[in-house]
Amino acid sequence: MLNKLKFLNIIFLLLFSANSAVAKSELFIVEKLNISLEIPQGWQGLRGHLGRDITLLGLELGSRRDTIFIEVTDRKRLDLKAEKKASKNFKKIKIEWLKNKAAILKNISLDKPISFLNKKHLYHEVSYLLGGNSFVEGNLFLECGPDAGLNVSFLTLEEKEKAFQKNFKEVLTSLKCLKK
Repeated sequence: MLNKLKFLNIIFLLLFSANSAVAKSELFIVEKLNISLEIPQGWQGLRGHLGRDITLLGLELGSRRDTIFIEVTDRKRLDLKAEKKASKNFKKIKIEWLKNKAAILKNISLDKPISFLNKKHLYHEVSYLLGGNSFVEGNLFLECGPDAGLNVSFLTLEEKEKAFQKNFKEVLTSLKCLKK
């Protein structure tokens, strides 16, 4: 009986540690919102870092880290016509930025429809070569309750993109916008 209790305690501890090692839940207070989200294991959640409302920094690999930025916006709803118009501007600005940085554009994909949390979203993605590294950037708008929206963007190395996308999806599906 004692061995069975020890065994059950060990199983409970293993399950609890495995569960808590996957992600930690954190609450960020931004303007008129409380934003709750899961931060992947080993990642850091920062408020106001680099002038952004929320910055999530991945594990450090050399001098590079996966990064997710979350900005609260007054835009409340996704307007597909306005998004398509804005995407042309996004492309123009991004191409100009790449020229100024002497980067080589590899691919730009605009207005990619993606669906999660039973909603449709438009997703923009750019991949480019800069300083010997291949980067991938993405951007999308999420509705965040009746009073605000979120612009969510990321930056990762192309070689880490598959692993990164798992973490990115985890963060997106865990996002909850709560009124203060």
